[in-house]
Order: sequence, then C-alpha cells, then structure tokens
Amino acid sequence: VLIDGDSATQLSQGSTPFAKGYISNTVQDSRGNLWFTFTCGKWKHYDGVLLMLDAEGQFHELCPKGMERLVEECCNDLLYDASRDQLWVSVNSIGLLLYDIPTGRWELYTPDNSLLPSGYIMQLAQAPDGSVWGASFGGAFKIVK
Repeated sequence: VLIDGDSATQLSQGSTPFAKGYISNTVQDSRGNLWFTFTCGKWKHYDGVLLMLDAEGQFHELCPKGMERLVEECCNDLLYDASRDQLWVSVNSIGLLLYDIPTGRWELYTPDNSLLPSGYIMQLAQAPDGSVWGASFGGAFKIVK
C-alpha cells in the first residue's frame, strides 16, 4: 500500500508488478530507490531476481545474464550495503547473489564456487566493520570484502 497524505493506493492490484508477486524483503538505497525480492510462486511471471522501483516511480526487473534459473527460486533475505552501494540477495537452495548497483555487475556465490556452508541462507546482517554475516542450514558464516 502506498500512503500519501490522506490517500492510500493498493499496489498489489492493477498493472503494477506487485499484482503478480509476494514480496519477501524490501530495502531503500541511498538514491531513494526501493528494491524488492519475492517469494516462490507468482514471481515466476517476471524476468528478474530483483525488482527496483526508482525515485521517479518506474519499475525495473533485474537478473544476471546466463543465470535465469535464479528466477525460479525464492529469495530468503535482502541486505543493502550502503558503504559499498551493493545488494546481497540470498537465493533459496543456491547461495548468495551480489549486485553492485553503480556498475550493474553480478557475482554468484554457491557452496560449489566458494566456502559457503550451504545454499540455504535464511538471514543476512551487516556488522559495524562492514562484514556481512549469514545464517544458513550449514551454520553461520562471515564474508569479508
């Protein structure tokens, strides 16, 4: 729901992307853009892992090229690293997806190509030193970049 003064607009109805997806997480970046991830199910109608609503009210669906299968999975958590202007997305059964906002560069971390203890990462948090912590089915882990 968008609340503007005394009026409220239900965004899950009509032609917005919210009409076809179940939001799992939302963060706002330093430019005022809102970033959304979605749970399994209805989100499969789109071509993105992330949905961005920019400050001008336009929607943008983002997905790394060659990794379209990520769209089929749920996103468990979303973290915005303001100091690096990056988004971390935990993609169920796969691992972590890093999106660098200024460059549009994607990186995918899985148990096969990194030291992640599991592809099932349920929660992310950032420590004051900038490191990213995760809670997974295989235990806690820390990413230092």
